[in-house]
Amino acid sequence: MKHKKQLLPAGLIAVLVGISCIARAQVGVPEIFPFLKENTVLIKTAGGFNFDNDEYLDIIGIASLVDKKGQVVPRSSYLVHLEESIAKDFIVKWKYSIPEKLMADFVDVAVTDMDGDGLPEIVAVLNISDVGGSDQPAWLYSFEYTDGFPDVPTATIGQTSALITRPRPMFIHTGDWNGDNNPDIVVSSGGPGRSIIIVSANGQVSAKNFDIIYQAHNLPTLQGILSFRAMTANLDAASGEELVVFGGEGDLQVEVFGHENRAAILTHTIRGIKRQDVDLQRLVSADIDGDGFDEFVLPRKSGGALLIT
Repeated sequence: MKHKKQLLPAGLIAVLVGISCIARAQVGVPEIFPFLKENTVLIKTAGGFNFDNDEYLDIIGIASLVDKKGQVVPRSSYLVHLEESIAKDFIVKWKYSIPEKLMADFVDVAVTDMDGDGLPEIVAVLNISDVGGSDQPAWLYSFEYTDGFPDVPTATIGQTSALITRPRPMFIHTGDWNGDNNPDIVVSSGGPGRSIIIVSANGQVSAKNFDIIYQAHNLPTLQGILSFRAMTANLDAASGEELVVFGGEGDLQVEVFGHENRAAILTHTIRGIKRQDVDLQRLVSADIDGDGFDEFVLPRKSGGALLIT
């Protein structure tokens, strides 16, 4: 029995060939971060790095969607690793979205090496408003770099018996508070249970090796409804860094704590500087005058900045 041959029109053949070529061309094509296109922006960065020792810049940050007014769309944030391309675009090398069903947003991110093994880790915190039936209600995430960042977290912290309530992180900071020559994570947590939490790695970074080595709740700097920020800084010749907290209700307050003695070393109110006039999100510490000890620069919303030595 003879089969009748069906011939395709030349135009249709050309279309099918074109589609096939496009499909093949898209395989392996890098994703370019849109930067303001597609309503996507970087809302926070942990800095610039060079993880693979090539000639291109790496950036770690938090990306999010924004609406037509430029406001961040709730629950649209995700972690991202970008690398500069030869065309000076930024290629999306890795990203991590909020776990399914979790009502939350990533609010801060840092790059550090908590266990001192020479492999950098992304550490990020989620502000969770509702666990929403999620089977992964963790609020702190760590991703260790080994020829790239992993698809699943290297370690997480969720609700533990060491915590009275689930943290609502606002800021994180990295610094060696306990003097073991490895960075600790300082978490400034808002919400009903306003607190400071310091996390340390007791060995190689993993969930079982994460220890909460310090918590504070009822400090003067934590009172009120305005945000506060805790960080470590080198203020004296003792081993480890000091814990410094900026906050308060009226005038700006500062408290300093050492590792050995958990009592406050210093409690000070800066008269005439209103807490609400200080932009704690842009607060930085550095050894500005080269004397081996850190100073603080606090930008003011009304203009200028405050230098604390």
